[in-house]
Amino acid sequence: MSKWVEIRDAVIKHIDVETVTEKTKQDFVLWLSEIVLPVVRPYADKFIAQVREQAEKESGWTKIRDLIVIPFAVEGGLWLIDKFLTKAVANTGDK
Repeated sequence: MSKWVEIRDAVIKHIDVETVTEKTKQDFVLWLSEIVLPVVRPYADKFIAQVREQAEKESGWTKIRDLIVIPFAVEGGLWLIDKFLTKAVANTGDK
């Protein structure tokens, strides 16, 4: 079974619940932080590397897009998600 199928099945398992409890939310945040993000990161790195490589053959706006905009969006998005998840994991159980 591929990693993506495992992730899909785990997402379904985590969100297909009768009642969302504090424990359910905590488990979901931990799962995202510890399982999903580490799996996504290598794919994002590979994607960014390929886009930057293609930027060498581009000019004008497409060069800027491939060299700066797309990598920044992917890296920034993952960084932001990581920061939110880190904060959420640190604050679990504060209530």
